[in-house]
Amino acid sequence: MKWLKKPTSINPLFFTFFLFFNQSLCSDPRYEACVPHSCSENGPTITYPFFINGLQNSSCAYPGLGLHCKNGFPMLKISENEFRVEEIDYERSHLRLQTTAISWNQTVSCPSDIRNLTLDPNRFLIDNDTTTKLVFISNCMNNASASLERYRIQSCQTSVELVMLANDTNLRTATETCGNGSGIVMTPVELTGKEGRIDATNYAEVLERGFVMRWRAPDCGICRDSGGRCGFDTPTFQFRCFCPDRPHRTRCTPGKRRNTVMKYALVGIGRGLEYLHRGCNTQILHFDIKPHNILLDKDLCPKISDFGLAKLCPEKRSVISMSGMRGTPGYIAPEVFSRNFGGVSHKSDVYSYGMMVLEMVGGRRDVVVEVNDTSNMFFSHWVYKQLVSNKNLGLSGILNEEDKERVTKMVFVGLWCIQVDPSSRPSMSKQSLCLDPHYEACVPRSCSENGPNITYPFFINGLQNSTCAYPGLELHCKHGFPILKISENEFRVEEIDYERSYLRLQTTAISWNQTVSCPSDIRNLTLDPNRFLIDNDTTTKLVFISNCLNNASAGLERYRIRSCQTSVELVMLANDTNLRTATETCGNGSGIVMTPVELTGKEGRIDATNYAEVLERGFVMRWRAADCGICRDSGGSSSWHWDRNYLDLADLLLQIQDLL
Repeated sequence: MKWLKKPTSINPLFFTFFLFFNQSLCSDPRYEACVPHSCSENGPTITYPFFINGLQNSSCAYPGLGLHCKNGFPMLKISENEFRVEEIDYERSHLRLQTTAISWNQTVSCPSDIRNLTLDPNRFLIDNDTTTKLVFISNCMNNASASLERYRIQSCQTSVELVMLANDTNLRTATETCGNGSGIVMTPVELTGKEGRIDATNYAEVLERGFVMRWRAPDCGICRDSGGRCGFDTPTFQFRCFCPDRPHRTRCTPGKRRNTVMKYALVGIGRGLEYLHRGCNTQILHFDIKPHNILLDKDLCPKISDFGLAKLCPEKRSVISMSGMRGTPGYIAPEVFSRNFGGVSHKSDVYSYGMMVLEMVGGRRDVVVEVNDTSNMFFSHWVYKQLVSNKNLGLSGILNEEDKERVTKMVFVGLWCIQVDPSSRPSMSKQSLCLDPHYEACVPRSCSENGPNITYPFFINGLQNSTCAYPGLELHCKHGFPILKISENEFRVEEIDYERSYLRLQTTAISWNQTVSCPSDIRNLTLDPNRFLIDNDTTTKLVFISNCLNNASAGLERYRIRSCQTSVELVMLANDTNLRTATETCGNGSGIVMTPVELTGKEGRIDATNYAEVLERGFVMRWRAADCGICRDSGGSSSWHWDRNYLDLADLLLQIQDLL
């Protein structure tokens, strides 16, 4: 039987998969680069939000918090001042610094290297309750008087240098005595309250003590507690949690890597087969799909190989004629072995794929099977029996319920693909959609049976993933309706037109179940021009004047909202000729709020008798987001890649061509 291939004893896919898996699991370069270091054996440990230049990568730190080692100590340089880091408290986000300008090994010299300290308020903060300023007056033009002699630094031989606290009563006298040509430098110091007056005799002791400074950076606690190492992506200016597998946004997710990578690999193989079956001008049936013929590149992207047994079908027929049997025992579909099971077609590759799925998921050497014969057929029957009986599959690598659900779904897909009747097996496109996590997360949803379908560029918080939407276009469900919140205003989404990129909104401030109340919850609407746009040709503004200090005159009585009992509230259009009179009558203490409304031209004058009807009608607003048409027409579900700020079509469609 020349078409029959003997199975080999070593499975290259398993070997390659786990080889790359193990490397990616423990050797992510960004994770390894952020190992904590120190400048000496007894020095403080340096980790996020700081990094040591030359020992760690700058991506391991918050921007601007770089340190360097000098004489075995970590050094922080700020505005030309060099400070020795004596202590770091990562829990309270503070560090104790000591100037290096005058003190190495307790040797005091003339402090000519001290510079004024200018702090970036986005990086550092000094506690003014515990810290004060030490003032150095250099190049004093005149000799110090008797009252200032105590402040003179005797180690400065070439010029007269004075030192005192910023709140010293003699500071003004000192600056006037030294003249305009002198220089003044201030540096932070911490006092205990027991020093007495600070002068040239004891200032060095205060400097030696150093001072405490707090830093400002995104918190690392959640990432650190999950086993990650914190870092920062400078190009996108976003916090990152570097983990053994890859970077995450906030925390590591142990246990997910193996099953997630395997799932992506299976989706990729399925997409590749789908392309062979439906995407080429000539249909290609592989007839030898098995782990041995799947190669993985350095990114774990699967490549289908060995087309030696493949058959070209110029006409895309559902059943083809074929003489003899071809394939590898254990992966051969029943109809290829015997035509009594049905006709040979692309569903034969589906069967082989299903057997490979079960083998990859089960890793049969790790499963205790209750029968002596561990062939493929008995293994699949054993898996089916376990699932029907709701028993544990005994698979390794399952650490939680999410892992269990993911693996169970892969097993179900495998069993679906290996049904004896070829017509009962799914096409490769259907099974791929079942496994594709991006597609699953972006399935359109609605808040009620009759409500509008919500899909890209929007997502429903709690029902869909935020990656399925354009940033900032989040909805939530309330009373069965999708709700959009913009600048503290809640709007009910009445209609969405995905073709013309607009939605009709209705304020919820006064209207639930047509009940009109005092519209005190309406706020001015501020739109992000990168997200939304209102058509000024069809939309105008409805003006509410609240807390009117004076009663409305007879000419304004028609605008008064009677449902507001505690204060005088007026309502009118922004182009009403009485608006100026109303604002002048109500006084400066009143508040003005405007909200968009749509007019038909048949309403007449808008006042307190009909404004609710106009609000109930709502208004149309257009959104701005990357177009989804090409992706949707190809059968995909659009999403947004937050890390790189672009529409993630390639990731969702998995670029089938890359698999071949």
